[in-house]
Amino acid sequence: MPHNRDARLEARLSPDDLETITNAAAAQGLTRTAFVVQAAMDAAHRLLRDERLTMIAAAHGDAFLEWLDRSAEVLPNMKPLVDAPVLPHR
Repeated sequence: MPHNRDARLEARLSPDDLETITNAAAAQGLTRTAFVVQAAMDAAHRLLRDERLTMIAAAHGDAFLEWLDRSAEVLPNMKPLVDAPVLPHR
């Protein structure tokens, strides 16, 4: 898919924030725009990855897998919900 760079994003910031971003971009050898886009994309990918990924400590891994493998049990208070008719989507 070709990269279409027609979309724009604007931000208002303080002169100090602009100077910090300018200096950081220069230290990386990037333009301000490239630096800001790269930082925003890194943060977006990290957040979206974290939303999809659940980590569990190795010490608890076996217990968690055993729990997943257990047979389901019907909870008496939930039985009416399981037996209720499914409402159509609107």
